[in-house]
Amino acid sequence: MLAAASGIGAEEADPNFNQTVLLLHGDGTNGAQNNTFLDSSTNNFTITRNGNTTQGTFSPFSLAAGEWSNFFDGTGDSLTWSGTTLSSNFTVECWVYKTAVDGSPHTNVFYGSGNNQFAIDYGGVDGSIALILNAATVISGSGTAITLDAWHHIAWVREGTTCRAYVNGVQQGTGTSSASFTLNEIGRYGPGGYEMNGYISNIRITNACLYPSGTTFTPSALPFTTTVSSGTVQLLTCQSNRFVDNSSSPKTITRNGDVRVTPFSPFAPSAAYSPSVNGGSGYFDGTGDFLSIADNAAFELSNSNFAIEAWVYPLALPASNAIANIASQYITTGSRSFLFAIYNNSGTMQLLFQPVSGTTDTAISQNFAFKIGEWAHIAAVRSGNNITLYGNGASLGTTAYSSTINNATGPYLVGCRYNASSAAELLFTGYIAGHRLIVGSATAPSGIPTTPPTDVTNTKLLLNFTNAGIFDNTGKNNLETVGNAQIDTTIKKFGTGSMDFDGTGDYLIARAPTNNFFAFGTGNFTIEFWLYLNSTAQQIVYDGRPGSATPTVYYNSNAIRYYANAADRITGATLNTGQWYHIAVSRSGTSTKLFVDGTQSGSTYTDSTNYTTSTPIIGADANSGTFNNGLNGYIDDLRITKGVARYTSNFTPPTAAFPNE
Repeated sequence: MLAAASGIGAEEADPNFNQTVLLLHGDGTNGAQNNTFLDSSTNNFTITRNGNTTQGTFSPFSLAAGEWSNFFDGTGDSLTWSGTTLSSNFTVECWVYKTAVDGSPHTNVFYGSGNNQFAIDYGGVDGSIALILNAATVISGSGTAITLDAWHHIAWVREGTTCRAYVNGVQQGTGTSSASFTLNEIGRYGPGGYEMNGYISNIRITNACLYPSGTTFTPSALPFTTTVSSGTVQLLTCQSNRFVDNSSSPKTITRNGDVRVTPFSPFAPSAAYSPSVNGGSGYFDGTGDFLSIADNAAFELSNSNFAIEAWVYPLALPASNAIANIASQYITTGSRSFLFAIYNNSGTMQLLFQPVSGTTDTAISQNFAFKIGEWAHIAAVRSGNNITLYGNGASLGTTAYSSTINNATGPYLVGCRYNASSAAELLFTGYIAGHRLIVGSATAPSGIPTTPPTDVTNTKLLLNFTNAGIFDNTGKNNLETVGNAQIDTTIKKFGTGSMDFDGTGDYLIARAPTNNFFAFGTGNFTIEFWLYLNSTAQQIVYDGRPGSATPTVYYNSNAIRYYANAADRITGATLNTGQWYHIAVSRSGTSTKLFVDGTQSGSTYTDSTNYTTSTPIIGADANSGTFNNGLNGYIDDLRITKGVARYTSNFTPPTAAFPNE
């Protein structure tokens, strides 16, 4: 099972944990991988993995409420709502993490019809704060720049007729306006262009000035709430595991482009990862991935009350009039019972529960705005002669249904259904978490769940996906263990184990909701780990190259090396087999350094490359697509930090496992 800690006692918090995008301690049971799935109900059914389905810690509960962000890729992404009109004092604020500049004169954070723009200016002083109300420039091009690849709190306020802008609590510029205006878009200039490329977290619009004249303030170290010193919060979003307005008068948030909800924010997590609190998920890539459980009387719905539920984070939605299946006991001919799915009804996404009685399929569906890139909780509940569908804790509608549902003889499937030839079809693409089947009780959701489901009375199947052997303590990634990459409890640096690779097809793939986690841009970064070699052959430790020239760390000709931009850039120290070494690559500004056991090794590489999206491979050469040069050895405590150069000069290597919060 996933462990809540890394084999250490009370630990010092990491001030940069919020920018840690991967943390692998390698602790767990000897031989554990991520390929064995557990039923956490008392039935403890055997679950068969199909394809390369994997599991890990990315879940609806990866972070606490308020600690999330939304990622905008700069190509048509925005969030829109019905609009917020401000006619007197106001505070418009949020956190931003810019990853690129698209060449436009502005990056719009907020936009409203009538050319109202709350923007970061790249036409005047690069990265300064701008404000345009009703097509009139109020504040432009002055003050502290919003640097790339770092979190900044920005705020615009109006007090009387005086408008001010702040960066990290420091006033940047002033202007005058008494105009009434409306905002209705986040992340883009509505008529086109001027788009956000990066993350936005904790947007709050308040109809009062929260930061009076002359004030220098420290931005909140906690997520925003609706509690303010004056006025009323009009909009509160970009802070949840889904696209939602958390203000007291919530508006519907519409996703445009491919904006995604991400567990990445300016805030430190509330606590270290815990399976019971944070849960996990299964990752299904849509090409043969699903889980199956042999037929059992426990799955017979018949005339019983029941509840089927799950959290889903789709990475693709079905084509028009097609289905993406979440759970089923269903084949097109012969014995079939039900399916539970996402249905695209001519462009309208619906939640579908389809029971079968005799030879009659009854499609029970309700509109539910499934979106790519957000978590949604869904459920189908039968109580007496009625079936009710639920989305995010609310009833979507009830349908009368008094028929006896067939008792199928085929397997129970998660992530697909079987066709007449017992071949998988209607496969789901994305993450599934907290899947529970209850038969004998009509257990309806009482609001949106805030914790993973548990084994309550009449639970027949429970998948919380918390049996990963190699897991990410940041809650951002599910790791696919390829070959026999596994935990070894004999050779380890810290904790209870390390990650073992035998050099013959063993490696890990980070399956993140967005591969931008490993896009370092032009910013700082740190890649570090403990390494123990069994062989002196050429072997890859960390390969970030798939899709770009992202940094790679490997061993060849008896030396540890740093490779970037299609060439070796740093040749480091000679490493011996049978010995632990702390290896770190850290870029600060334009200087990249390689450290071995805390001492700089090799020359400094001057580098300002913009490293773009990447899906890193750990333990093999991914660039050729054939996964050569496999690591023969062990890795312990691998940590990747985005936007932070943890080491700029010689240092004392860690003496304990890295903190988990």
